[in-house]
Amino acid sequence: MATCFQSAQMLLLILSLSVIVEGLQAQNSTGNKREQHLLDDLLNPEKYDRRIRPVVRSEDPVTVKFGLVVKKIEDLDDQNQLLLTRADIREYWMDPQLRWNSSKYGGVKYVSVDPKLIWIPDVVLYENVGEGFGSGMRRTKAVITEEGLVSLNVPTIIKSSCKIHVKYYPFDQQECKLKFGSWTYDSFGIALELENSSADLSEYSPSVAWELLGVPGEFHSVFYDCCVAPYDDVTYKVQIKRRALYHVMYLIIPCAMISVLTLLVFLLPPDCNERMTVGMAILVGLSFFFLLVAENMPATSEAVPLVGMYYTVTMIEVSCAFFMTCWVLRFHHHNPTDGEVPRWVKVGLS
Repeated sequence: MATCFQSAQMLLLILSLSVIVEGLQAQNSTGNKREQHLLDDLLNPEKYDRRIRPVVRSEDPVTVKFGLVVKKIEDLDDQNQLLLTRADIREYWMDPQLRWNSSKYGGVKYVSVDPKLIWIPDVVLYENVGEGFGSGMRRTKAVITEEGLVSLNVPTIIKSSCKIHVKYYPFDQQECKLKFGSWTYDSFGIALELENSSADLSEYSPSVAWELLGVPGEFHSVFYDCCVAPYDDVTYKVQIKRRALYHVMYLIIPCAMISVLTLLVFLLPPDCNERMTVGMAILVGLSFFFLLVAENMPATSEAVPLVGMYYTVTMIEVSCAFFMTCWVLRFHHHNPTDGEVPRWVKVGLS
C-alpha cells in the first residue's frame, strides 16, 4: 500500500513539473512572438528605409551623442608610432521611425537588432591604421527603446597613429589624439555631441609600461577646403606617461657605471698594457647599450633623446680616454735611442 502511495506522489510531482515547464515555454514563446511582431512592423521595407537619415524634415541634422570608454592602453609602438587601445565606443541618436507604443506589443519596451538592418552614423576614426574599424561598428547589436532612442555600444581594439616625441625619453609624456567624425555627412547632416567632457575611465586596467594621466575630449566644427559646410568631430587626447623604472635599471644605471669605469682607467699604472683592453671593453659595452636605445626609438631627425645624447657624450669621453691612453703608453715606452721626447710633450706632462 505504501509503495502505491509513493508511486502516486511521484507521478503527481512529474505531472506538476511538466505543467510548469510547458507554461514557461508558452510564456517565452508568447514573448518571442511579441518581439517578432514588433520587429516585423518596425523594419517593414515598405515603412522603413535604412539608407535614409532618420529625421522628420530633410533639413534637420541627426544629433549623435558620442562617448568613449578607455579600458586599457595595450601598447605604444615607439618605433612605428602606433597606439593600441582597448575601448568601447558609444553612440546614441533618435530614430523617429523606430518608435512604438509598448502597450500594443505586450509591454515590450526595448529590442535588440542587427545594426545592418537600421541606419547608423558613418563615424570613423581619422587616425585609424587598422583594418575593419567601420565594419567593427556592426559586430554588436543596437538597442532601441520605445521612444526611438538607438544605442550602440561597440567593444573594439583601436589601432591609431601617434606622433612620438622622444626628446625626454625615457622620462617622456605622450599625447595621442583620437579624432572621430562622420566621413560623408557635414554638420547639417550629422551633428556630433560629446557624451562627457572626458572619456570614461571607470573600467580602466593599468598598463605595466604606461601611466594614464587623462583622456579629455573636445568638440570641433572644422571647415575644409573641399567643402562649404563645416564637419563636426570629437577628439580625445590620450595623455600617458612612460614608467621609467625599467629603463633606468637597464639603460641609465649601466651607462653611469661605465662612465665611472672610464675615469678609473687613468688610475692604472702607465706601463700596464691592460689599460688598452679595459678602454676597448668599455667602448664596446657603450656601443651595445646605445644600439638598444636606438632600436626602440623612431627613425626621426626632429629631436635626439636625452639618453641618446648622454650615451654619445660618454662614448666621446671613452674615445678621448682611449686616445690619451695610447699617447701616454707611446711615450712611456719611448726608446732613448730614437731620440729625446719632444719638448712640448715634456711641458704638457709637467
